[in-house]
Amino acid sequence: MPAERRWDQREYRIVESASHNNNARTVIIETTTPGTSVPPHYHSRFSETFELINGSVSVHTGPADTSELAFKSTLTPLEPGKPITVPLGWYHQFVVENETSTFKCTLEPGDIGFENMLKVLDGLKRDGELDKLEEDDVFLAVLMDLTDAHPLWKAGEILSNVRKERSEAIEQMKEDLLQKYDTPEALARLMAD
Repeated sequence: MPAERRWDQREYRIVESASHNNNARTVIIETTTPGTSVPPHYHSRFSETFELINGSVSVHTGPADTSELAFKSTLTPLEPGKPITVPLGWYHQFVVENETSTFKCTLEPGDIGFENMLKVLDGLKRDGELDKLEEDDVFLAVLMDLTDAHPLWKAGEILSNVRKERSEAIEQMKEDLLQKYDTPEALARLMAD
């Protein structure tokens, strides 16, 4: 799938967990390297608010009927103190520009699946296994499922084909990863200052 995800170069901290606030919100602080991005996508379970802390991050956004060409013209730089909220169902993509950057991401309502994805990434990174999975389409499908991310256009077609051809492998990997990494200890590590 196109995008420079760079999972192994991203640091996450959960500031507020949906498991502690009756699913009101999930608040994450992410620090990541220049050039990091994700495929254009949307979420059907939550809105997502991006707020720059430092560095340079821009966000593409558009309503659900936005064409790919129009979407590419929507790049808006984030500014400290001026959050951008992507409503539920809207297309979006963040792009880290030319410097290591830190931003806050708030999901409303909170999303345990998204938090589980962070636990999985952190656990795999700690175990030295993350870099081996960076381009594994089954792993990417698991992450997209956990985060309720629905990739668009070419990335969406690729993921749709992977889901058709490898559905059992996706479910098995998801089950195995959650069994290993979805623990109270993993959440506590991500919430530590």
